[in-house]
This record gives sequence, structure tokens and C-alpha cells, in this order.
Amino acid sequence: MSMNAFVFRTIRPEETEQAIRIEAVCFPPNEACRREHMIPRVDAAADFFWVAEDQETGKIAGFINGIATNEAAFRDAFFTDASIHDPAGRNLMILGLDVLPEYRGQGLARELVRRYRSRFLTKRLVLTCLENLVPMYEKFGFRDLGQSASVWGGERWHEMDLDTPRMIEDATAYIRQLFEGNADGHGLDHSMRVYRTAMLIAETEPEADRFLVTMTALLHDADDHKLFRTEHNANTRRFLSGQGVDPETADRICSAINSVSFSKNRDKKPDTLEGWIVQDADRLDAIGAIGIARTFAFGGKHGRPLESSIAHFHEKLLLLRDLMNTDQAKEMAQTRHAFMEAFLTEWALEDARP
Repeated sequence: MSMNAFVFRTIRPEETEQAIRIEAVCFPPNEACRREHMIPRVDAAADFFWVAEDQETGKIAGFINGIATNEAAFRDAFFTDASIHDPAGRNLMILGLDVLPEYRGQGLARELVRRYRSRFLTKRLVLTCLENLVPMYEKFGFRDLGQSASVWGGERWHEMDLDTPRMIEDATAYIRQLFEGNADGHGLDHSMRVYRTAMLIAETEPEADRFLVTMTALLHDADDHKLFRTEHNANTRRFLSGQGVDPETADRICSAINSVSFSKNRDKKPDTLEGWIVQDADRLDAIGAIGIARTFAFGGKHGRPLESSIAHFHEKLLLLRDLMNTDQAKEMAQTRHAFMEAFLTEWALEDARP
């Protein structure tokens, strides 16, 4: 079944009883969340309770839910005391990932985790699971932390986490090292601007996977042919592998990266929304005041005369406004394009003076 068959959204108050019934199907009595705990959990943390609604039946096929806290380790009270929930907490304790039996084996659990991570990108996700489920969660990107202090339901649990904020910090440190000493406009500052702009655009595109956007933006120049002699996105894959990113997700990130370049994809649009967003962010950084500065920085570093850099505006930069993919980028490009036109007008006037 395609994930397009589902609507992913926050739970509605009137669906609480339905969630209680699904929990009873998915977990044995000693592990399932009881009514007296589920009702206050939905009341306190509805924004953190995401469901997959079957569009054909209008019923919930599965859900993922949790509470946020600044506590780092799992404890049993999270399951029973919804008052612990602090929306600003750094750690998001996942209290249940439920998929009804008739929807299992189709990737719905993975999709729920993917969307949850994308929605709460700035939080570290933490869960507990029985030993037999550790391999499944590792495929979802979680790291096994060993035995948990939680003894919920009288069971022995593994504690696992998905620490996206740490990965973003590590990616930033990685590209800082890769681009150390770069002075041609493709350094760390460029990658960080592309990242910030991409995240701004992603906020206007609800279906975008913000984790994929993040990693694609931060690493988009890690194997740029102008800077490195790598093959098959070697630098990017080295970092992602070291972070425990599964091969399928790594392939998606590398594919998006490879779709961004202007020189390699001049007449082609990326195949994914995430590729659209990062391509737009990268192109926005090539125009406007910063784009002008980067053009001359690159030209100076590579011995290009000023006239050749001016020609570059007509060969590439002035074309970019009309090649933007997203509405947000199209709007942002207008001002930057106008600034370049004003600059070129002034350049022509000054260059013509005796």
C-alpha cells in the first residue's frame, strides 16, 4: 500500500477511544497504555501524538506518540504521568508506535517514525523496545544504548535513541574541517547559509522531509567536483555511515545532492521535493549581494579577470530567478535578482566613464 493512502496528522480529541482500542490490539495487557493514562496524555500532548488515517475508511491505521522532557533517560513514570510533558524539552520520549495488524509489513511504522523525526527535528527521540525489535529500530536509524532502567510491564527493555540535533552538530563540524581555508565562496559559510535558507523554505512545504533537507543542505558541497576528487559521494557517504544512517536514506540524500548542481542539471529539476528545496537554497546563495561577492571571490581565487566574472552573470546568475522550484524561493529571488540588475547597471556606467 502506498503511503499516499494515508493522511498523517495530530490526533483529534474524539479519537482518543479509538487510540485506546488500537493500543490494546498492539500490546499485551501488561504493556498497553490504559484509558486512565491515555486520556490525560492526549489532553497534555496532542501535538506530539501523530496518527496515520486510512483515507478510504477514515479510521486510524497506526500512530506514534510521546512526551517531551529535559530528562535524558527513560523511566516508567513517563507512561503514566502526562504532567511531566514539557513541550520545550530537548528529549522526546516515544511511548508507543502502534500499527494495526492488517497494515503491517507495508512500511507504515517506518513512515510514522520518519515523519515524527521530521516534525521534531530539534529533539532527540528516545524509545524502549524488546530485544527482538532492536534490529527493526536500527534500520529506522535508532542507536541501541543497552538495557534501560525502565521495567514497564515487568519486561526487560532496550533503550534506543535517534539524536538528530547531535548529528546536525557533527555534520557542521565535518564540513568545517572539509572546507577549512576555502576562500572561493564554497566554504562553511556558504553551506550554513544554504542550510538556513533550505530550512526556511521547508517550513512552507509541509510534506518535505526536514531531516533529508538538513543533511542534503549541509553536505551538498562535500563532494563538489570543483573542490574534491571523490567518486560516488565518498565524503558524504563516509559521514552518513559513521552516523549510522541506513543505506537507503544515505542513497536518498546523495541522490538529492547530485540533483542540486546547476552545471550538471541545468535543464532538469530534481525528482524530489527535498531536492527542489536545497537546489533553490543553493541558487539563492548564488544571487543577490552574497552572490555577487561569491562570484568575484571565486574569480579571484581561480585567476578569472573581472570581465569574465561579469559575463558569468549573463551566462548563469541572471537565469536563476526563473529556475526556482518553490513559491517561497521564487519570492525571495525577486529582490536578489533586482539587486544584481542594479549592480550591473552601475558597473556598466562606471566602466564606460573615461
